Amino acid sequence: MKFFNAICRKLSLALLLCLGFSGYETAAMAVTTPVQVTVNFALNTPQKNMSGFMSGVNSTNPPDSLLQPLKPAFWRIRAGDVMNYNRAVKLGAKVEVSLSGGYGYPQNNWNGHGAPWENNWTHWEAYVKQIAQLYKNTSVYWDVWNEPDSTSWNQFQFWNGTPAQFFETYKRAYLILRQELGPNAIIGGPSYANYEPDGLSTFLNYCNPLASG
Repeated sequence: MKFFNAICRKLSLALLLCLGFSGYETAAMAVTTPVQVTVNFALNTPQKNMSGFMSGVNSTNPPDSLLQPLKPAFWRIRAGDVMNYNRAVKLGAKVEVSLSGGYGYPQNNWNGHGAPWENNWTHWEAYVKQIAQLYKNTSVYWDVWNEPDSTSWNQFQFWNGTPAQFFETYKRAYLILRQELGPNAIIGGPSYANYEPDGLSTFLNYCNPLASG
């Protein structure tokens, strides 16, 4: 249900962006007019497969017999989950590795590591380097931190530091991934749960020198 609600929020946001906020009320009234749609099932138009998995799947369940017909194109795993990585690759999916998923969150006491900024960043940087080396000869996408702005369900579920500490956490991971994996590593972010223009702008402006440096 949590995932479904998140999707609904993103779809609503996409609608607002397409229509413009000022035209939302008018558009909402317009959709009450009956619309006739005709579908020709005789035509078989190839479409790009956009299915995939984000958590909820482990190395054995659901069984491959149920997953293979779905032809998953994308699979998100927590860092260090080698068995799930192998399973995703076997089924032909592209893999995204979540660094924070393996490191830990406030809700699970950071898996014993301590917050990234504690211990003068040594635990965080050593962890990122270890994970980078683990996937060094693979083709994966990188997600540094999951929903650092999420406060909808539990304020301290994924992050309880300051924005500045999140930026520094991201920067240190980015630099290590670049150092270990080279310029072709695909590093995503900021993985915010909410659309906040000011927050996104601040993050992108912070990252701009990293990308050009």
